[in-house]
Amino acid sequence: MEESKLKPFALQIAGWGLLHGDFFDFHEVAERLAVSAEVAREAVIYLRSLRYVETQAESRSCKREVGKRSSKRVFIKVLAIHPEPPVLSHPLKLNVLRSKLARLSKAMPSPRGAR
Repeated sequence: MEESKLKPFALQIAGWGLLHGDFFDFHEVAERLAVSAEVAREAVIYLRSLRYVETQAESRSCKREVGKRSSKRVFIKVLAIHPEPPVLSHPLKLNVLRSKLARLSKAMPSPRGAR
């Protein structure tokens, strides 16, 4: 996953959520951390996509918001924050694998010659 400008804020939300210990939604994040609802919504969505932040989600029926079709809202709970995996240089490994595969394919006999 590419680095996002939302990552520091999402990790701040994860830390707060872990200390909070209960389910929350982006409205509560916006209120507690004094940010706009739009920024809080995007950060919570990004937080749910982080593989090293373990979350649990549930939907609840709430009062329907103006302009929204559904009365359900998603609440998340942060269960654990694991160490961030190290960034690996995948392109380098892929190039090594491709060159090995090319050498093997040149050394192997052609399937057309076997007929």
